Amino acid sequence: MQKQGIDYQILEASDLYGGRVQKDSDFADFPIDLGAEWIHADKSSLNALLGKPGEEPEQEVILYAPMDVLEVSKNGEVSQASTIELNIYYKAYPEYKFKSTTWFDYLEQNFAHSVKDNITYNAVVTDINYSADEIVVKTANGNTYNADKLISTVSVGVLANNQIRFTPELPDAKQQALKSTSFYPGFKLFLKFSEDFYADMTEFETAYGEKAFYDVAYKKGAQDNVLGLLATGESAEYYYQLGSEQDVLSAVLEELDQIYDGKATATFSGEYIYKNWGHHKFTLGTWTDDIVASQEQALVSDIDNKIFFAGETFDTSGARSTVHGAILSGYDVVKTLLEQSSE
Repeated sequence: MQKQGIDYQILEASDLYGGRVQKDSDFADFPIDLGAEWIHADKSSLNALLGKPGEEPEQEVILYAPMDVLEVSKNGEVSQASTIELNIYYKAYPEYKFKSTTWFDYLEQNFAHSVKDNITYNAVVTDINYSADEIVVKTANGNTYNADKLISTVSVGVLANNQIRFTPELPDAKQQALKSTSFYPGFKLFLKFSEDFYADMTEFETAYGEKAFYDVAYKKGAQDNVLGLLATGESAEYYYQLGSEQDVLSAVLEELDQIYDGKATATFSGEYIYKNWGHHKFTLGTWTDDIVASQEQALVSDIDNKIFFAGETFDTSGARSTVHGAILSGYDVVKTLLEQSSE
């Protein structure tokens, strides 16, 4: 839009852009993705998003295909995953990770650097009035912004919980689609140990959502031993009901001790990061269940040709629940707006 001479303003609720794409550079001797972490597509997709040819992206990536994988059943039985089955799975669903950078770095280098001057931080949107020709947006600090068109990249969690008041109200079909779309609660927990005593991946059977411990430093050439826990849906709700952050940490260490003969507590450095996306006021969840969302046309449709929706939940290319899907959804919306402005 900038190249087309269209004025725009980005209202960012927090003091840092990126949403659920964030990183930490101080915890370990490699940067850690606090939110979105995996590249759930071929590595060439990183170039495709930038309109560049070639298979190899500028950022160094690693093929994520761990073979040392444990599986934990509902009743707590632990078994080694079949190498044959893993090979078949990775061949059918290849995915990657950044080796020495993060998704945040990718977005910063290729997208954010060119729009930083148009970002207003700590602008928590509370009201969107689209009853007249011009849209009026109000923020918690009392500021007002006017626009002809509006692109919402607010998470489904925030929209479904009515954190923003729309005038008129969102159509019933849109509201129902937002509330019926699975947007699981969840968190990521990173723990530092003096020894690498754990498998590359330890996956747990869950009724919905997912739970897995994983070696965050896998193939990164790092010296620090960092184990991550990704818990969404059922597993996250279990941890939440335990109480405090410290209660969650204690429960996790106890689980690891049971699987790895007490080595977790014995080698835990005491250092950890708890990134609770499910309770973060600007996200209220992790990501969308793509199977459910793909059935909801009302979820992705615009409102009165004035308010449009973008983000990992609203992608229509088949890449929902991914970062590249979120980017593609943004491309689609901007393309629509540019086509309209040229009419």
